[in-house]
Amino acid sequence: MSEETYKTTNTTNYEVSLGNTGTYGYFEHNTLGDESAGGLWFVDGELVDYDGVYRLPKEVAVELKNRGVDTSYLKEREVEKNIVLSIDELVDFYMKNNKKFKSFEVLKAVDEQGNVNSTVQDIVVKVEES
Repeated sequence: MSEETYKTTNTTNYEVSLGNTGTYGYFEHNTLGDESAGGLWFVDGELVDYDGVYRLPKEVAVELKNRGVDTSYLKEREVEKNIVLSIDELVDFYMKNNKKFKSFEVLKAVDEQGNVNSTVQDIVVKVEES
């Protein structure tokens, strides 16, 4: 049985490592370390699970896609009828779609790691269609 080795790449804020067996990887924030880190599990080139954070940071998801990983699991994992948007996307989304909704409620402001934070990068909204 061979020892697992990792191919590591660095994004602006994260180290992303994928194992040579194709079943496991991990990510870790360059400054925050394990406060924003976690494991990644794969089956046949598809991300099937992750841990360590509420929502996988966009940088990590983009890096996985760039490395050929199927990340469709991330869309499936989003809470049903909840949409994660940047502030600019939220304004644009609301202006284009507000007549379609019975309700439109901002649930919380979250940072890149999915933590509620006063430094807002994303807004989670719950929409109920008419």
